[in-house]
Amino acid sequence: MPLPDLFGFITNLFTGKSKTAVLFDTLKADPKNDAVAQQIKDQFVKDPISVITEVLQRAKGVKEIAPTLKADPYAIVRQTWQNTIKKEVVQPLQYLRPETKQDLINIILQAEASGLLVRAVGAGHSFSDVSNATDFLVDMLKLNNVLPPETDTLKPNPPTLFNVQSGAMVQKVNSELDKLGLALPTMAAFDQETIYGAVATSTHGTGLNVDGMAAMVRSMDIITSTNRGTFIFWNKQAKKK
Repeated sequence: MPLPDLFGFITNLFTGKSKTAVLFDTLKADPKNDAVAQQIKDQFVKDPISVITEVLQRAKGVKEIAPTLKADPYAIVRQTWQNTIKKEVVQPLQYLRPETKQDLINIILQAEASGLLVRAVGAGHSFSDVSNATDFLVDMLKLNNVLPPETDTLKPNPPTLFNVQSGAMVQKVNSELDKLGLALPTMAAFDQETIYGAVATSTHGTGLNVDGMAAMVRSMDIITSTNRGTFIFWNKQAKKK
């Protein structure tokens, strides 16, 4: 008997669960386990029905997001999402587009209560599988407002700060800074990515002595659950022109 089949037979014998179910349980306990994630992908290639069935079974009993969320046609089960080059395609249990910090809090609380995972996505310019989500995929593009800097915790004579939600495009950040007579210290040649996407991927411009965009961050607010966090807003330093 081939080793994969033997593994499945032993798993069923001692746990009463299929190999696919065990893999999903393992990934749920350790979401960053790339080896297990790859095994699930391999299992999908070999036996897609078992993976699809397992996902649908885990979707049973999942409640709709708390009623405080605004009605959103995109907050539906099995909305397909793909990145810009269409290399990564996912179909999470729910694809959500929050508009406020409270919306995000509700999503995190619902996911934690249901034992589900949350992943956030922006404009989709990452070529990796970072956005692949089996449970909740949170689209941050509606969280794109400029906010007043949170000055209550700052020391006297603070640096120039600019506060923006993480879903704002770099293009919008540039436009808003220009109105204030400010500009980014550096950026890439491309401005159609979210500001947090640029920060998270350490986007930078030219110049050996110029720090990347991640170095601009001075603070950020985080919504956390027991084992994971979601980044929302942050204060970012800007320079005068």
